[in-house]
Amino acid sequence: MRKTKWKIGDTLIQVFPNRAYLLSGILVLFILGVIWTYIAKGSPALMASLAQGYVFVLIVAGFFFANAATVYVFDANAKKVTSKWAGILTLKTISFDDIAVIDAVTGTYGLTYAIFKKSNRHGKGIRISSYYKGFDDKTAISFEAELLPALAKMVFGNQPATSAQPVPIGTFEFYKPEGEVYLMKQNKIFTAVIMLVCLVWWYYAFTTPGYAPGRSPVREFIAVWFPLVLALVFAFMLTSSWQFDKQRRVIVSKSLGGLTKKEINFDDFVRYNIVRRSTNFIYTGTSVNLVFNTADGKQREFAIRTFMNTNKIQRFLDETAEIMGVKG
Repeated sequence: MRKTKWKIGDTLIQVFPNRAYLLSGILVLFILGVIWTYIAKGSPALMASLAQGYVFVLIVAGFFFANAATVYVFDANAKKVTSKWAGILTLKTISFDDIAVIDAVTGTYGLTYAIFKKSNRHGKGIRISSYYKGFDDKTAISFEAELLPALAKMVFGNQPATSAQPVPIGTFEFYKPEGEVYLMKQNKIFTAVIMLVCLVWWYYAFTTPGYAPGRSPVREFIAVWFPLVLALVFAFMLTSSWQFDKQRRVIVSKSLGGLTKKEINFDDFVRYNIVRRSTNFIYTGTSVNLVFNTADGKQREFAIRTFMNTNKIQRFLDETAEIMGVKG
């Protein structure tokens, strides 16, 4: 499968993110062509429409070839990026001034690079690369080492530098200050309701004779014990908390009412990782992960909050960065 291709010029950079569709188009052309030929030869009535069938196969394969030829053109003179489907049809144009960042985003289907607009810095973004397995993917490393610096220089290189200092946050929206300890606010009403529903479901199933007809082990587990398992999971979520201790410079993660606790040093912080999640291609939320160095020289991620409204993410990052004293 071919990955992202690009051409870097003095005033133009062309990025082809969908080259994998080229192979898909060839496979579709071959497979559908063979199937149609086999079906048509077995039916005299269809033989009369043999040519029309091949035209249909070419049209279907053509969509894949057109997607493979889709290109994002970064024009330094016009100061804009244009998306052209099949390399011809203009789909959208974005001014360089409207771009907040070109960055990696991880999600359910892997790592990709996207353009994020200032109007929604942590939203869906506009994908300009194919999907990679992760940051250690060789082709992703090549993308980040060769293409990203060229794009950054063209898009952001001529923007005037600013010496303005960040404005301190006076009122926290996502944290509750208690002296030098900041407790992350969490809306747990929905979690509590779901936990109660699961408990009621389990109690009814457990006390009602014949609720699981046949009483096979699998049927009994699904009908009787599965809701109890769900209730325990939601109870764990309900009793978890995150505390940021500025004096000790540690993050304290508690669960089960404090029975389990772990501490993470501010100084081990590496970066944020914003993960956009989906199930069956349906968006299910964007989680904010904190990446920290560990004692064995590796890195570990902690998912601390999930957002459905991505416009709120930057505010959360700003507040977290100010509490930890790190760059947001």
